[in-house]
Amino acid sequence: MIPVEMPEIGLTIHEVLGGDECDLQDLLRLHAELFPHYGYYQPYMQQRAHYPPDADPDLIEHWWLVRIQGEAAGVRFFDYVPRRNCGLGLAIGIRPSFRHAASSPYRRLSELLLMTSRDYLQVDAEAAGQPAPLGMVSEIEGYILATCVEYGYIELPVDYEEPSIVHNSTVPDRLLESQELTFRPITLACLPLDKTKFDPTAPAMLTEVVNALLIDYYGLTADHPVTRRVLDSIQTRRND
Repeated sequence: MIPVEMPEIGLTIHEVLGGDECDLQDLLRLHAELFPHYGYYQPYMQQRAHYPPDADPDLIEHWWLVRIQGEAAGVRFFDYVPRRNCGLGLAIGIRPSFRHAASSPYRRLSELLLMTSRDYLQVDAEAAGQPAPLGMVSEIEGYILATCVEYGYIELPVDYEEPSIVHNSTVPDRLLESQELTFRPITLACLPLDKTKFDPTAPAMLTEVVNALLIDYYGLTADHPVTRRVLDSIQTRRND
């Protein structure tokens, strides 16, 4: 289990990757329930779950299952990218009846999971021989941007575009360059570990977080037109 002390609500967090089969099945059921539009991803999940988080040392994955009094209540998916020394906040899903199952200093279970996963990046960074990481970078939908800012996310000045698929064993390499791959604009934001040392306008930092997502996570190449376009927007935004 992930160390988190909240016995007053009976909360436990379990790492599913390389872990217990019962936890895996509960996570898969929650994933299907909370993210039905990602059903195509489940065969890959069944395969990936039997290996530990660091099976790929270049992309440390975490699939957390949250239980309240033993009942599956929510999931948290995030990655750590050692060579960029940052985290990628991918998804949080919580059953409606558990959304307010948290206690001080957290107001909602989603806030608890955001902060706990962000802080856990320090464990990954230490294991990789890296200093304290930048923080958790996420693609943020417009309708939840205000809530994310309330939690501490800082919007990044880049014209970011989200690919329609993630490169994994279910996605052939040729698809990443095909007409079937589409992109859409979306806000990129960071939940930093230390706001006092975080400069959201630093070009080198912005370049690293864009590369962490588009190259390391989605599998685009450095010379892909969208990779180049998004990176070019960093300087364009600075000049505006």
